[in-house]
Amino acid sequence: MQLHSSVFSPLFVSMIAVGENTGRLDQALLQLSHYYEQELETRKRIKTAMRYPVLVISFITVAMFVLNLKVIPQFASMFNRFQVELPLPTRILIGTSNFFVEYWTLLLAVMVGCLFAFQAG
Repeated sequence: MQLHSSVFSPLFVSMIAVGENTGRLDQALLQLSHYYEQELETRKRIKTAMRYPVLVISFITVAMFVLNLKVIPQFASMFNRFQVELPLPTRILIGTSNFFVEYWTLLLAVMVGCLFAFQAG
Protein backbone atom coordinates (compact mmCIF):
# COMPACT_ATOMS: atom_id res chain seq x y z
CA MET A 1 0.00 0.00 0.00
CA GLN A 2 2.92 2.34 0.59
CA LEU A 3 3.77 2.05 -3.08
CA HIS A 4 0.38 3.58 -3.94
CA SER A 5 0.62 6.79 -1.93
CA SER A 6 -1.62 8.59 -4.42
CA VAL A 7 -4.47 6.24 -3.44
CA PHE A 8 -3.86 5.56 0.25
CA SER A 9 -3.17 8.29 2.79
CA PRO A 10 -0.24 7.93 5.21
CA LEU A 11 -2.76 7.61 8.07
CA PHE A 12 -4.50 4.72 6.32
CA VAL A 13 -1.24 2.90 5.61
CA SER A 14 -0.01 3.42 9.18
CA MET A 15 -3.25 2.24 10.75
CA ILE A 16 -3.28 -0.91 8.60
CA ALA A 17 0.36 -1.59 9.47
CA VAL A 18 -0.35 -1.18 13.19
CA GLY A 19 -3.42 -3.42 12.89
CA GLU A 20 -1.43 -6.11 11.11
CA ASN A 21 1.47 -5.93 13.60
CA THR A 22 -0.77 -6.12 16.66
CA GLY A 23 -3.15 -8.69 15.23
CA ARG A 24 -6.08 -6.29 15.61
CA LEU A 25 -6.73 -5.41 12.01
CA ASP A 26 -10.48 -5.42 12.64
CA GLN A 27 -10.09 -2.68 15.28
CA ALA A 28 -7.84 -0.62 13.00
CA LEU A 29 -10.35 -0.83 10.16
CA LEU A 30 -13.18 0.11 12.50
CA GLN A 31 -11.26 3.17 13.72
CA LEU A 32 -10.46 4.15 10.14
CA SER A 33 -14.12 3.78 9.26
CA HIS A 34 -15.16 6.10 12.11
CA TYR A 35 -12.45 8.59 11.20
CA TYR A 36 -13.46 8.80 7.53
CA GLU A 37 -17.16 9.04 8.43
CA GLN A 38 -16.38 11.95 10.77
CA GLU A 39 -14.27 13.63 8.09
CA LEU A 40 -17.09 13.29 5.55
CA GLU A 41 -19.61 14.71 8.02
CA THR A 42 -17.31 17.64 8.78
CA ARG A 43 -16.90 18.41 5.07
CA LYS A 44 -20.68 18.33 4.62
CA ARG A 45 -21.15 20.73 7.54
CA ILE A 46 -18.53 23.13 6.19
CA LYS A 47 -20.15 23.15 2.74
CA THR A 48 -23.58 23.73 4.29
CA ALA A 49 -22.24 26.55 6.47
CA MET A 50 -20.57 28.23 3.47
CA ARG A 51 -23.67 28.28 1.26
CA TYR A 52 -25.37 31.27 2.89
CA PRO A 53 -22.31 33.58 2.96
CA VAL A 54 -21.49 32.72 -0.65
CA LEU A 55 -25.08 33.44 -1.67
CA VAL A 56 -25.08 36.78 0.17
CA ILE A 57 -21.73 37.81 -1.34
CA SER A 58 -23.01 36.83 -4.80
CA PHE A 59 -26.13 38.96 -4.45
CA ILE A 60 -24.12 41.88 -3.11
CA THR A 61 -21.74 41.61 -6.07
CA VAL A 62 -24.62 41.58 -8.55
CA ALA A 63 -26.25 44.56 -6.80
CA MET A 64 -22.94 46.43 -6.85
CA PHE A 65 -22.58 45.84 -10.61
CA VAL A 66 -26.16 46.96 -11.29
CA LEU A 67 -25.73 50.10 -9.19
CA ASN A 68 -22.40 50.98 -10.76
CA LEU A 69 -23.44 50.23 -14.33
CA LYS A 70 -27.03 51.51 -14.39
CA VAL A 71 -28.08 53.66 -11.43
CA ILE A 72 -25.06 55.82 -10.60
CA PRO A 73 -24.46 56.89 -14.24
CA GLN A 74 -28.03 58.23 -14.30
CA PHE A 75 -27.35 60.31 -11.19
CA ALA A 76 -23.99 61.43 -12.57
CA SER A 77 -25.61 62.81 -15.72
CA MET A 78 -28.20 64.60 -13.58
CA PHE A 79 -25.48 66.12 -11.36
CA ASN A 80 -23.56 67.25 -14.46
CA ARG A 81 -26.58 69.28 -15.58
CA PHE A 82 -26.62 71.15 -12.25
CA GLN A 83 -23.10 72.51 -12.83
CA VAL A 84 -22.20 72.37 -9.11
CA GLU A 85 -19.10 71.03 -7.44
CA LEU A 86 -19.89 67.73 -5.81
CA PRO A 87 -18.53 66.58 -2.44
CA LEU A 88 -15.46 64.34 -2.52
CA PRO A 89 -17.29 61.09 -1.56
CA THR A 90 -19.79 61.67 -4.37
CA ARG A 91 -17.01 62.30 -6.88
CA ILE A 92 -15.26 59.12 -5.72
CA LEU A 93 -18.49 57.14 -6.14
CA ILE A 94 -19.05 58.54 -9.63
CA GLY A 95 -15.41 57.84 -10.53
CA THR A 96 -15.76 54.27 -9.32
CA SER A 97 -18.92 53.91 -11.37
CA ASN A 98 -17.15 55.30 -14.45
CA PHE A 99 -14.39 52.74 -13.91
CA PHE A 100 -17.01 49.96 -13.76
CA VAL A 101 -18.69 51.24 -16.93
CA GLU A 102 -15.37 51.44 -18.80
CA TYR A 103 -13.81 48.19 -17.57
CA TRP A 104 -16.72 45.90 -16.62
CA THR A 105 -15.49 43.11 -18.90
CA LEU A 106 -12.05 43.18 -17.27
CA LEU A 107 -13.60 43.16 -13.79
CA LEU A 108 -15.83 40.24 -14.74
CA ALA A 109 -12.83 38.32 -16.12
CA VAL A 110 -10.86 38.96 -12.91
CA MET A 111 -13.77 37.75 -10.77
CA VAL A 112 -14.17 34.58 -12.85
CA GLY A 113 -10.41 34.00 -12.65
CA CYS A 114 -10.50 34.40 -8.87
CA LEU A 115 -13.41 31.97 -8.68
CA PHE A 116 -11.48 29.35 -10.65
CA ALA A 117 -8.33 29.96 -8.58
CA PHE A 118 -10.33 29.59 -5.36
CA GLN A 119 -11.90 26.33 -6.53
CA ALA A 120 -8.57 24.92 -7.71
CA GLY A 121 -6.87 25.74 -4.41
